[in-house]
Formats: sequence, C-alpha cells, structure tokens
Amino acid sequence: MNRLDETYLLLVLRELKTVGRYRLSAILQKPEGAVRGILRRYRQRGMIISKPRKGVSLTAKGLQKLNQLLSDLSIGKTQVIKGKMLGVGPENVLLHIKDKGHQVKLGVEQRDAAVAAGARGALILVYKNHILSLPGVYRDIARDPGLERNLLRGIHTSENDILAVSFAEAWWKAMRGGIAIAESLS
Repeated sequence: MNRLDETYLLLVLRELKTVGRYRLSAILQKPEGAVRGILRRYRQRGMIISKPRKGVSLTAKGLQKLNQLLSDLSIGKTQVIKGKMLGVGPENVLLHIKDKGHQVKLGVEQRDAAVAAGARGALILVYKNHILSLPGVYRDIARDPGLERNLLRGIHTSENDILAVSFAEAWWKAMRGGIAIAESLS
C-alpha cells in the first residue's frame, strides 16, 4: 500500500473504532478478497485485531503507525464535521496541516488532488500574518463567528499553517480527499 492508502485505512479504522470487512470493502472501494488480504497483513504486523462477528480494530501499534504517517504528512489534527459547513458538504473533514502554507498559491492544485482522490471539492485556508484566508482573498475568515465555533475549535494555528476542508457525500471520501491534499504538499 502507498502512504495515502495506508494513512486512509488507518484513519478510517480510528474513526470507526470497529468495522466489518464488508463495510470496509465498500469504504475502501476494493473487492472483499483484497480487503481480507490487506487486513491479514495488518493483523500479522500487530496493527489491528480481529473480533469475531464484530470486525477489526486498531491496536496501539496501529495507532502509533498512524500517528507517524500523519506526522510525516505534517497533519496535526483531523476532524469529521457532519453537515454543511461554509456552504459546502454534506460531509466535511478538516485537516490541520502544519507549516505548508508557503506551498499554496491559490489552492487549486490542492483542491484538484482532493477531487482526484474522490472528494467533491475542498477549501484551502492559509494562516499568514495572523490572518486566516482563502488564498487570493485577503479577508480574515477567522472573524466569522460561525467559523470560529465550527471550524477553529481546539485548533491552534501558527504561521504558514493550512486548514483544509475536504467535502463529499460520505465522510470517508472527504477524508481521503483531505489526505490527498496533505500528500500533494509533501
């Protein structure tokens, strides 16, 4: 598995806590036999455990691997946000990508990476000079009270940080799009 696929799988397992092979097959959009093989390899590496009639769960070793992958991609926080936000949705995922804002011009390349990975689209917000804005737009988006409540809760941005909001019809597709955004900046 490549880094994007591995990060995606481990994030899905972390979010769902326990998931069956058939549901995971639908989420990953891979045949059930291929998912069975992937899970077997992860179980052999001690990254997941299997619970009969319940599904698979991430182990401490799997969580450690996920944290390393997130760190490699400069992802500080991921958050699934149900419902529309900023006029997009219906399912949104927020990724806080640390110190990569200098690589964003207008955010088009990052949006395209999210769409290519299965998301409907993405908004890229960059924190520069104490202002959170869409690239190419000066307006300080952080001053919007709804945004402050829904988006910035628990996130401490630093200079050159990115808040990437990926959206799709299912949170796991939005998550894959968000990871693709981080991967495009690596």
